[in-house]
Amino acid sequence: MPVIYDKFVFKTDLLFEDYMELNKIIIGKMMLLLVIAIDAFFCYMIFDRIGRSIPVIVLIFAALFVVLYLLEWYFIRWRAKKIFGKTTVSREIKITMDDEVIVQESRTGETTLAWKDVYRVVGGKRCYFIFLTKNKAFYFPKRNFKDKDDEQLFCDYIIRNTTPFKVKF
Repeated sequence: MPVIYDKFVFKTDLLFEDYMELNKIIIGKMMLLLVIAIDAFFCYMIFDRIGRSIPVIVLIFAALFVVLYLLEWYFIRWRAKKIFGKTTVSREIKITMDDEVIVQESRTGETTLAWKDVYRVVGGKRCYFIFLTKNKAFYFPKRNFKDKDDEQLFCDYIIRNTTPFKVKF
């Protein structure tokens, strides 16, 4: 990723795995809390019916948690496939960042976001995401960085241009 006159230019192809990671960030924690709440409710109901057998309740809680968590993972994957599709056709993007704005260009159009309007910034395992809203983000796949220094330069640039409490790497 070249640095030109205090400006970043980032070109990449978006992959299904990148989109999956975004979906996990957006709905993953909410779904995990829902899984735990449903699991706790069912365990309470079972506990109330069969008596005060703690080991049985722990086993039931663990089994239900695993089943519900696998259903959550399946739902996230199904949702990502439905929205993203199975091909990378027209998934090429170009993002230009300077000290004022972030501009994303693709075959379908252009999106501009001022740094002051950034909702939040999240670093995942495969990508960095700059969120425009609660569930829409610019993607910055880590595979496109030349080395760790290039990646650190990018992170420093993000931190410099956003409010620190919005950044979570």
